[in-house]
Amino acid sequence: MPCNIIWLTRAQIDMDALYRFYSRKSIKAAVNIHNGIIDETDRLANNPYMAPIEPAITKAQKTYRSLVVSNGRFKIIYFVENETVYIARVWGCKQDDNKLKPL
Repeated sequence: MPCNIIWLTRAQIDMDALYRFYSRKSIKAAVNIHNGIIDETDRLANNPYMAPIEPAITKAQKTYRSLVVSNGRFKIIYFVENETVYIARVWGCKQDDNKLKPL
């Protein structure tokens, strides 16, 4: 049975920011990136443990995983709890991973 996927507020903010950033250059590119990230995230419903544990957030109370998407440009940071995948962040891979620690 597939897991539910819930996008937490911070992840929704991340997606909105990505869309706004890319839409300044091209609406089509922004839509493709946005939809591509969602499509790749949907794979977690059937295999929630497919991504490795995120090494930048190992000291958190929850076990965060990161699924690299969009040709390696972004990470979907998430955790699994009670057959639900919670998307916590959408993180640009060029960013400093040390900023992920406060999750």
